Amino acid sequence: MPWSGNAIEWYDNAQAMGYAVGYEPVPGAILVRHSATWSGYGHVAYVEWVDGTTFGVSEMNVVGFGEVSWRTYDVESDPVPGLIGFIYWPYDSGYDMSIPGETLVGSPSGLRGDYPY
Repeated sequence: MPWSGNAIEWYDNAQAMGYAVGYEPVPGAILVRHSATWSGYGHVAYVEWVDGTTFGVSEMNVVGFGEVSWRTYDVESDPVPGLIGFIYWPYDSGYDMSIPGETLVGSPSGLRGDYPY
């Protein structure tokens, strides 16, 4: 990553460097959220796939230190707790990634959940 900081800072730091960010899961995007266990540090995951409102991520250090695990979310019935947003990489996703800092989704209400921790 060309930016630095704790996971909770990635979204703002990536946006400040001109990366597109938003609230819609897209394959290849980085999910940024508040951490459930390490207050103040945040957590990131990699969006592996999207199928309608359901998407899957791979992440590390959730089930054990240094272990990769996978999780599925549904933006309507099982939203990401503490979601900050997604960072989009410049790949062929169907979005115009040439606009630095472009927010790809107008309303995050369906994707943000109240942080229950």
